[in-house]
Amino acid sequence: MLIYEKARVQQVVQRMLEAIDQGEPSGLERVWSEDSSMFFPFLNSPRLALGRPAILARLTALFDKLRAGGARPPFVGFSLTDARIEIFGEAALCTFSYPINGLLARRSFVLVREGADWRIKHVHGSNTNLKD
Repeated sequence: MLIYEKARVQQVVQRMLEAIDQGEPSGLERVWSEDSSMFFPFLNSPRLALGRPAILARLTALFDKLRAGGARPPFVGFSLTDARIEIFGEAALCTFSYPINGLLARRSFVLVREGADWRIKHVHGSNTNLKD
């Protein structure tokens, strides 16, 4: 049962990463809890984004900025390392990292079970120099 739940959590996180890579905000809505939150790892996003609409608006603005600058999907090309999933009853923690633009991106996802589905409740993102 635990392996099955970890796989389900992994699928939710993977759906989010694929939607980000493709710049598809509509693919993100179904993975987030309505009252979710996110700390974005960008300098122009210093405050906690509260609620699914605020998170989706920030991600949509990011996709628009990338496209305006000439970027095309896939935007990141995620290559995860150090991925780990832990289940705590009705909550789960998924952590991983990936290289991006000379940095090591580190992410922590907290997911909660809502009915029969897992949804993202909180994401904390930070980036660090790969050389350190």
